[in-house]
Amino acid sequence: MAGFTVETNGAALFGVEQGYGAPIVFLHAGVADHRMWQPQLDALGLELQAIAYDQRGYGRTQSADVAYSDVDDLLAVLDHFKIGRAILVGCSLGGGLALAFALTHPDRVAGLMLVAASIPGAPAVERDEAELQLATEYEAKKDLNDLIALNQFEARLWLDGAHGAEGRVQGQLRELFLDMNELQHNHPPLNHGAPRPECYSRLGELRVPVLNVAGTLDLTYFAWLNDQISDAHPHMQTELIADAGHLPNLDQPEVFNAVLSEFLAGV
Repeated sequence: MAGFTVETNGAALFGVEQGYGAPIVFLHAGVADHRMWQPQLDALGLELQAIAYDQRGYGRTQSADVAYSDVDDLLAVLDHFKIGRAILVGCSLGGGLALAFALTHPDRVAGLMLVAASIPGAPAVERDEAELQLATEYEAKKDLNDLIALNQFEARLWLDGAHGAEGRVQGQLRELFLDMNELQHNHPPLNHGAPRPECYSRLGELRVPVLNVAGTLDLTYFAWLNDQISDAHPHMQTELIADAGHLPNLDQPEVFNAVLSEFLAGV
């Protein structure tokens, strides 16, 4: 595995790349960086050209506070490696990026695996009492401006899962989450990012294989949303990963890797 830097529009995008086969690009969640995909990079070995990079405001990527688009940044990464079409695997924030990119540059995408994706324009859903309480606690932690306490709470919400026991995930995985999210919180603010285009109403435009994934311990919204998408677009597949939170690739890597392998075989 080799580190790389892509210089583009005031930023130095850091990432890692390995392998020589068909290209696959991993796009991290908003509470993580490229390191969240290490279990998948290890499992893939050199069979595919696998790339994972830190978006602006995350990990080891550095950026001036300039006008930018994360869709353009992803295009710059593909162009840097002279990749014509890639499979995109994105989680949460990264899932929304993968989808926005596919709708903006459909000729550059071979398939989409969207994990608890934040989809611009997706409908809201009523939350149950437990989730409403977590949302209230979340806002309270933000208002306190205590980044250590906020980081710990976000580990409880996104790593353990909204419907998982607090502290469910421990050891190196929890330490990794806290480190990735702390870096995100301590990055200088970027105030000029272009908003994502509305995507939900345009899902029918996709002409590539799409798999939507959710964890059973995550907010119920994501499983609900995936059901709505598959009902409206029968060619799109869904997968629930049991006993997994918002980052199922980390806390259930063997199950996630099997789902990923099956998806790749069909692309």
